[in-house]
Amino acid sequence: MQELDALVAQTGFEITEIKKGKSKSTEVVIEENPGEISTKVTEAKYLVFTKLKANNDVTAFELAHELVEKFPNELMNDLVVKDGKNANAVTFYNRFIWLQEKLDEEIANGTKVNLSKGGVLSYKKADYDPEVPPNFIDKLVGVSTTEEAGKEIDKMLGDKVFDYPKPVSLLTYMINFVCKPDDIILDFFSGSATTAHAVMQLNAENGGNRKFIMVQLPEVTDEKSEANKVGFKNICEIGKERIRRAGAKIKADSGMFQSSVDTGFKVFKLDDSNLVAWNTTPIKEGDLPELWDRFTALTETIKGNRSELDVVYEVMAKMGVPLTYPVREITVGTKKTYSVGDNNMLLVCLEKGITPEDVEAMCELAPYWIIAAEEAFADDMALSNAHYTVKARNIKMELL
Repeated sequence: MQELDALVAQTGFEITEIKKGKSKSTEVVIEENPGEISTKVTEAKYLVFTKLKANNDVTAFELAHELVEKFPNELMNDLVVKDGKNANAVTFYNRFIWLQEKLDEEIANGTKVNLSKGGVLSYKKADYDPEVPPNFIDKLVGVSTTEEAGKEIDKMLGDKVFDYPKPVSLLTYMINFVCKPDDIILDFFSGSATTAHAVMQLNAENGGNRKFIMVQLPEVTDEKSEANKVGFKNICEIGKERIRRAGAKIKADSGMFQSSVDTGFKVFKLDDSNLVAWNTTPIKEGDLPELWDRFTALTETIKGNRSELDVVYEVMAKMGVPLTYPVREITVGTKKTYSVGDNNMLLVCLEKGITPEDVEAMCELAPYWIIAAEEAFADDMALSNAHYTVKARNIKMELL
């Protein structure tokens, strides 16, 4: 630090961002012209210099050793600094992705190589092949910044409800590289649902049929935040509203083609089963009332606090039916029934009092499966007849 103090005393400003690493001998020479510094390097290894700034602290000088150990650079000639910037061309040795011959070729073709303050090399080509992403993704390839993404979502939702969202253009750019027009894109930390927005946007632009799955814990928003003040009690609520508004705007922008743009989505929350299961907790010896209560509980297949649609979607998930399939409420015979998929692929009837005539009416729709609760049949005879009826029609029946 004595060497640095002497340098500060002679130049009148503090050097805060010299990244100095291993070196057998380093001699700092102050030229007669104030503000000009020439650094003579003898047998230098792993030495990195960055901009000089006036009137600041010297923390970077002390932390530089660790940085250059990770990203070694060897300065090959003297470095002259004027007004905080190098005044001469600098040659240095550095680990890089290309061999020297390839590097020379790329530079000749307009590729720019940059050395960051942290000693990291990156490059930016003049042109990129459509199938190959650049080393540095920015506005030159149509990708906006996080700041611009923040302004976009603020405008869409009317308030600053989410910090540092990903740009939609970044997600569309990445999806184009790795996904086919009918792929499913999963975002396991979906946040404000930028990925869903990007998928809908891409589908509208090129007629794709991509689908998205957004997964997000219902992380509670801070009570003092703008998001909480306008009604978003958790992050999931922000994502859902963003999908609704983005979808509406995409449809509106699609004009005469908006009928072919699918911006619909379904929301599911993880929970335990909707079906009653046997209580396996050990019973105290002789506690017959408790045993009787547990048997009585099994007379109902479906838990009392669950909706019929809850059960329908659980059945779909357990039978491997995609949750994106349409679900319609219809009347078959005298019973309310849920039809899943095209051409009534799956019929789910949860109403009680199912008769043989109701089963016949269901079979007329030629489903692949019929699902019902065992206790829903009018009597044992109706249940027995149902088994024979569906078997004769080559239809599968499952009981809950």
